[in-house]
Amino acid sequence: MLDLIEARMKLVAESICAAFGAQCEFEFERNYPPTINSALEADFARQVMNGIVGAEHVMSQEPTMGAEDFSYMLQAKPGAYVFISNGDGTHREMGHGGGPAPCTTRATTSTTT
Repeated sequence: MLDLIEARMKLVAESICAAFGAQCEFEFERNYPPTINSALEADFARQVMNGIVGAEHVMSQEPTMGAEDFSYMLQAKPGAYVFISNGDGTHREMGHGGGPAPCTTRATTSTTT
């Protein structure tokens, strides 16, 4: 995925510069990898949350651009990173978790290969 992002960003930067008769030097630093949940673990987390608070209170999270250390763990082992809301509030809208002080939780599978 990062290869595609890098290629597209480079194309956009070079195209904008070319439109104005300029050149650019493009550098893409890969700091944190994307945090991508494993499908099986994300489904399990959804099922658990449905059982605790009801399916009507469980939402799909829109992708965010936040960096997360857990992304390194997800490269090594399947897991899921989820937001847990703690009530109403506009401190942070759903893009980063609902309620005035959202929590996150991380889970990985316990199987070994």
